[in-house]
Amino acid sequence: MIGAKNKFAQIRPIRVIRVLFLLSLFLSSGITVFSQGQNSGYTFCNWEDITVKEVYMQTKEDTAIILVSCRNYLPGTEKFLDYDFDTTNTLHYFNIFFNHNKWICVRRNNMQEAIVGADTNKDAVVYAEGLGKTFCNDVDRATRLARTYDVLPIMFDWPTSRPYMKSGRNMITTMSVSADVAKPFSNFIKEIGILRNQNKTEIKQFTLFLHSMGNLLMMHAIEKKYLDTIKIFDNVILNAACVPEKNHKTWTEKIKIQKNLFITRNNHDRSLNGAKILMWAAQLGERPRQPFAKNALYISFNKVLHLEHNYFLFTDVLQKHQNIKEIYSFIFHGKALPLNDEQKFKQLKPKNSVELVKPVDPTNGNVRFSLRIG
Repeated sequence: MIGAKNKFAQIRPIRVIRVLFLLSLFLSSGITVFSQGQNSGYTFCNWEDITVKEVYMQTKEDTAIILVSCRNYLPGTEKFLDYDFDTTNTLHYFNIFFNHNKWICVRRNNMQEAIVGADTNKDAVVYAEGLGKTFCNDVDRATRLARTYDVLPIMFDWPTSRPYMKSGRNMITTMSVSADVAKPFSNFIKEIGILRNQNKTEIKQFTLFLHSMGNLLMMHAIEKKYLDTIKIFDNVILNAACVPEKNHKTWTEKIKIQKNLFITRNNHDRSLNGAKILMWAAQLGERPRQPFAKNALYISFNKVLHLEHNYFLFTDVLQKHQNIKEIYSFIFHGKALPLNDEQKFKQLKPKNSVELVKPVDPTNGNVRFSLRIG
């Protein structure tokens, strides 16, 4: 097994200079590289918007979130989760309720308490984010996901933003620590599996959604053999994966915890094209190369998107490309994509790869979207 340090940290001295130089240009040219879409959507979460309560009864106006964190927990302080990884591998559980730009946070003792305290009538999306996320950022992303797709987010919160570090050092640290975070992440996944397989939850549909560098957690978990083959999820989505595409077939075919596996790609993704330059490696969510994993369906947005990276979530993208939202909604709610519909799909080689295209509607000149396999 190739460790995280070998993959990301052992760079020749001359390349270190290049990395730092390119990184400074890359990030200074536009923060949208890793936070694209920040001016879209409806709300942003900050510490002053969060109230901690020991007991709270959810109202019908509340949006419920489950958040499980592997950060250092500092009870009794205003900012009770810091910017660093809890090296004891301890997980910290919370129910968070959003209403009118305010969040109520209630600490729970374990996953079962957190699920009981949430809305179990909705389909669940177990969600891990990528680079540049604080606890508040993850709360905000989970809230947006809940409101956009009418799901119950179960957010795995891990440290990927350290304000006391420069951007380049934070990125390197995040890639390095992801190998350690893979252990509590795997324990988190197993807890969900136990609850589901022992019928201790009323939730019917579970999707695991890993975005950008969140996919590092799965890669390391598989390589370190932390996860077994017990079916836990109906679907797993490796979304805009910021992990090396080379030899990805080796570890993705070992993911056995799901019924269906989806891998999304956008060749024009600005964040992943930047990561390719910085890491000297093409990224899985940008330009995967054959051989493809036989257990996955690859979904390409090359013909629809441009530079977007967070295309699954932000309002401006989803309003312009409604079929993208429809694809995620279908998967999150356990609906089969209509792959046999010849009006939407055309099968090309390899057969387990699909591409969204946008033909012009000749009746009124408006753009419509359809799907194409290839």
